[in-house]
Amino acid sequence: MTDAVDTSLSVEEKALEMGWSPKEKWRGDPEKWVDAADFVKRGEEILPILRHNNQQLLATQGQLKKELQDEKERREAIEKQLKELADFQAEEVARQVKERTKELRQKIREAREAGDTTREDELTDELEEVRTRPAPSPPPAATPAPPAGAPDPSFVAWSAANKDWWQVDIEKTSLAIGIATKIRGDSPLLQGEAFFREVDKRLAKFLQLPSPPSRVEGGGGGGGGSPSSGRSYADLPAEAKAVCDAEGKKFVGANKLFKDAKEWQVHYAKLYFSQTEPQR
Repeated sequence: MTDAVDTSLSVEEKALEMGWSPKEKWRGDPEKWVDAADFVKRGEEILPILRHNNQQLLATQGQLKKELQDEKERREAIEKQLKELADFQAEEVARQVKERTKELRQKIREAREAGDTTREDELTDELEEVRTRPAPSPPPAATPAPPAGAPDPSFVAWSAANKDWWQVDIEKTSLAIGIATKIRGDSPLLQGEAFFREVDKRLAKFLQLPSPPSRVEGGGGGGGGSPSSGRSYADLPAEAKAVCDAEGKKFVGANKLFKDAKEWQVHYAKLYFSQTEPQR
């Protein structure tokens, strides 16, 4: 049906074409029946408005669908990045532990051959610490909340208490996810508030390690910023720098976890030195 009505038709014919019913065929409320002339007049006044409103609603609906799809794709991309980062961190820690173990064993042999028992004991203790140090695990999803049913009230309360950084600071969020996944695997019976207290405890312990400068203040000097201990990208051995540079291509750029190379270098240096240096 169009907004225009054929003027060659009679008023009653126009009304019938527009959906009007004669009184004897009207099945609605008798009080609401109108004659053909009134029906045509109302139709000619209202139909263009209805059509215009319908067009606006369709346009709005299309825009909302696009926005929802864009948001869905954005979240899926972030979840994929977080998973890739967690996988990389787990693999990188394993590689670093293997290399550090090999290095320490060589130093232990040298200390033993030199008869330096004190140094041998120190190196043996460090080797044991490296071998037993917890390593991040890749998460199965981008949130530590239970997957089934309604959101866990404990997670809702925990995420609200940490809203200043949760899903805002991607680096810290990914660390929390890895820690939560590790706890889920090690202690499946730990649930609710006790579970999230353990997440907070381990996260706080990890964050005592050298941390990158704030996004507001920016990094320190060159070489990818400097953690609080003074150890930075510039202090990495050549092999570690090569790994950092190669892997950075996955995580640095628009709509990725790290906005620039310096931010990624700070994160990688923090991860590297947390595994290769003795923890006090």
